[in-house]
Amino acid sequence: MRPERIAKLRKLPTRYGPEELDRCRSVMVECLDEIERQQVALTWQPMKTAPRDGTEVLLRVECRAGMSDCMLVGHYMQGGHCIDDHPPISQGWYFWNGCCFDMASKPTHWMPLPKIPEEENDEHPTG
Repeated sequence: MRPERIAKLRKLPTRYGPEELDRCRSVMVECLDEIERQQVALTWQPMKTAPRDGTEVLLRVECRAGMSDCMLVGHYMQGGHCIDDHPPISQGWYFWNGCCFDMASKPTHWMPLPKIPEEENDEHPTG
């Protein structure tokens, strides 16, 4: 929904018509607010806004293994000694390359990862 339509809905009088219309308007505005929040979560964000607390996010990097415009799951590491018997690392964005953590090359944007689906009680058929 376009922002101007959302703004129009928010400007509707709150006490116009029967109480049911007021409740309906209130629920619509709540739903629109949630849609806006989810749309923001599903758009690429500049790196300056990325979480630096170890949260895994989807990164867009300029280049990965010779291929341009790649995506990978990574997280920010503060640097220093992460493991006692390993050399210190630089602070930055890292990803798991299959055998160890590797520094992400020039991340340009990030986006939150989708939520993990809830497990269903149904057993999966085998064989």
